[in-house]
This record gives sequence, structure tokens and C-alpha cells, in this order.
Amino acid sequence: NMASKIEASDPWQQVESIVQSTLGEDDLFDREICLKILEDVGGLSDARAVLEAYGQEPKIRIRDLLRFIKAPACGLYWSDKFFREHYLIITAKGNTYLLECCASGLGMLTVNPQENIERYEWKAMGKPVNIDGQMNLKTIAAFIGPEEVEKAIKPRDFSPCLVGTYGGKSSQGEEYHRPEGGSFSTIISAEYRIQKNGSVQYRPSYVKSLAYCHLTGKMKEYEYGRPEKMTTSQVKCVRRSDQWPLVLHPGPDAHIEAQYPPLCFIELADGTKIDLARAGFTSGSALLSSTKISYHGLIKDREGVECIVSFPGRYPAGWHECVEGSHDMSVACVFLCDKDDGLGDHAPEDDCQKCYCKDIYGLCPPRNFQSFGYKNKEECDRNGGRPKWGCAWFQKWRKNVETAVSRKQKLIVYFFPGQVAQGRVKWEDLPTAQLWDGI
Repeated sequence: NMASKIEASDPWQQVESIVQSTLGEDDLFDREICLKILEDVGGLSDARAVLEAYGQEPKIRIRDLLRFIKAPACGLYWSDKFFREHYLIITAKGNTYLLECCASGLGMLTVNPQENIERYEWKAMGKPVNIDGQMNLKTIAAFIGPEEVEKAIKPRDFSPCLVGTYGGKSSQGEEYHRPEGGSFSTIISAEYRIQKNGSVQYRPSYVKSLAYCHLTGKMKEYEYGRPEKMTTSQVKCVRRSDQWPLVLHPGPDAHIEAQYPPLCFIELADGTKIDLARAGFTSGSALLSSTKISYHGLIKDREGVECIVSFPGRYPAGWHECVEGSHDMSVACVFLCDKDDGLGDHAPEDDCQKCYCKDIYGLCPPRNFQSFGYKNKEECDRNGGRPKWGCAWFQKWRKNVETAVSRKQKLIVYFFPGQVAQGRVKWEDLPTAQLWDGI
């Protein structure tokens, strides 16, 4: 009984010692016996992950089992060393990433560290971990490549998706108490007003204070550091922030997901730099231009370039960059805005049994008429139970993709944050798959 010999502290180190003292390194054991040994050691939840990392062999050699006991299996692990959080990510391909999070707000990522990784020093994590803004560009480039980083941070032209007012919010400052009356201060954050023509009005943060006035014997409001009027300048360029959020994913498919910072870091003609993410900017708060513009895709003539074949429409700033940005990629995406441009049309023929709708969406029923953009079932039935937006876009998109493939271009798909490689559906399953599940 292995468990009776093992103390609660450092169970992995204990089982290694006991196995070495009671079994020969060349002995073979059934997988289930090895699993029982590992689970007996404190009921460890990742015992099966250790065996999965070994492979699917029915018999396991003890020396190999010891190797996986000492070194962590594929997964995400956490440790608190020297009052700093450390994360260990081991991928199925055998790559090891050691992430150290510092109190200063900056992080350090080491790829395939030379130091020995002792299994018993780490605690397995079962849920994804978000690391916000701790990685600098040098660190990000270590595992996604310097070329990808350079392309991502390339300055762009001004986008109307940034139009809006940001900042100007109040936050509680300090509070003092005096016999004659209290003193209260509020910090008003910097404010930015961005116009469609790229003009920006801005002012720095300032302090608003409510204090007792000895001359009047009453409370009076004072402002410190607020300029008389806002400064006006013009956007010079827009780029991404230098701080990239990361998501660490656990389990046998453990990996690091680098999320592109939004295109909201503005450089003005007067030299001022503004990070709108710190002023409340989100992709959802961006305002699109009032002019709706259809897009039919643009496939470059050059062979071997990248081609964007899918992009989430919920990110207007990213979409604007995709179709109008200063990049050298092809774009196969299609966006139809009105009837004259093909919205609601069907292809290759306007027939319920011959157009693409039944193949890519299925029909109503069993689909829900609301999912197809209708207010009632009768309206949906009049259109043959097909989506209100039609399928003509698909024929245009398919032609774009086929052209890109014929030119040996690399197809690129963009996913929602935290959903990379999720939501893939086989062609034959499209009519019955859950297509509106948020993925």
C-alpha cells in the first residue's frame, strides 16, 4: 500500500523515492496499476495526464514512469516562489514555457528553460489564467516570432472606429476631517474627444476639491491642474499597445494564447501619445462611420502572401483595419449591406433546393425563424425557410478563397479571444450544427 508510506508533504517526491527503493527500473506494470499508484499519492487529479503524456502503451516501464513523475506532464501549473507567481506551461509538442509575474507589473517568459523542473514544486491548474498587460514585445516575440510582432505593431492610419469621447471619469481621492468642516477631493481622469476627421481635443487629469473656506465660513469647490481650455491636435498614426494580454490554457492541450492589443494607441501631431484602452476604450464602444460600405474582398496577385478568410464582425476597429488597413494581405471576406449589392439574394439560383442556404445553414424548420433574422414564422415561410440575408455572399466568398488557394496563399482565420481553434464544423454537419452558440 503505497499511500500508507507517504506523508502529505511533497507527495511526488515521496512516491519517486518509494518506487525507486521497491521496484526495478526495468520492471513493467499495467497502465491501471500505474494509475492506482499515482492516485494513491494524495489522490492527485492529474494522474491520468501523466500517463497520457507517456502514450497509449498497455505496459509502462518504471524508469519511464519515474521520468514523468519527476517532470510535469502536459498542462498548466502554478507555484509561488520568492513571493512571485510563476506559471509553467508544458505543451504536447514538448515545449516548456516558464512565466514569472512580477509585482512591478512586468513579466518575464522563458522558453524551454535550462533549469530542472521538479514536479512536486508545482500545482496543476484546471482553469485558464488571464495575464493582462505584463508581457513586453521582446517577450511576446520569443514564442510568436519577431516578424509577427513587427507586423502587428506597424503604425496604421486613423480609423473612424475610434470616434467618441473617452475618459473624464471621477474617482474618489482623499478625505480630511477638521473641526470646522471636512475636505474632500476627487480625481477627474484625462479626457479625449475624437472627431471623424481625426481631430482630437484633450486635457490632462486634474483634482476637484471641496474644502472649508475661512473667508466665507462655507464649503467651497476648488480645481487644481485643470487647463482653461482643451488642447487640439491631429492624429498622426494609430498602433497597438506594447503590452499584450496572455491567456494560459490548462490540460493535455495546454498552450499560451497571445491576444492582440486593440488598435487604440494614438500618436498625435504634437507628439502626445494616448492609450485609449486606459480611458475606457473597448472594441464594443467604438463607433462606426454612419456610411455603410459593402465589401467584396480583395485577393492580391502575388503568390504566397497571407489571406484573411474569416474575421469576427463584432470588432469594428479590427474589421476596418482588415478591409482598409495598410497591410499586404489578401482578404477573402465579403460584407453586403443592401439589396442592390446582393444582400438577401441567393446563389447559384433563387430556389430553396438549389441555393447554398440548405447546405450552410439548414432550413426553417427545424431552424428557428428568429435565428434567420425574421420577426415571425410566416415571414420566414414566404422566403422558403431560408435566412433573410441570403447566401449570395457565400458564392462570392468561395470564389475569393479558391482564387487565393490557386495562388498558393496562406489562409488565415481570426477567432474570438479565448476560442482559438474552437467551433470547427464539417461541411456535411453545417445544416444541423449549432451555429449561434457564441463561438
